[in-house]
Amino acid sequence: MRRLVKNQAVRVDLDAKVDWEVNCIECRVQSVQGPVATLIPDGEIPDEVQARLTSGSLCFLTFEHGRAPVALRGVALKEADRA
Repeated sequence: MRRLVKNQAVRVDLDAKVDWEVNCIECRVQSVQGPVATLIPDGEIPDEVQARLTSGSLCFLTFEHGRAPVALRGVALKEADRA
């Protein structure tokens, strides 16, 4: 994940569900530590998408690096709610 930088715009494309509907979340990079990137969504995330993120969802993280498109395979997971 060395290509990602703080505040970089990225998109999380969650794997298709049974009905082939794909959910996308526009985000910005908050931090990168080794192979883990912490992202902040640009807007509200629908409840149905949040439910998928609670247990983790396979996804592609897509962004541009040097004007070339990049897609990294991974798992999107919602951070536990803080009290």
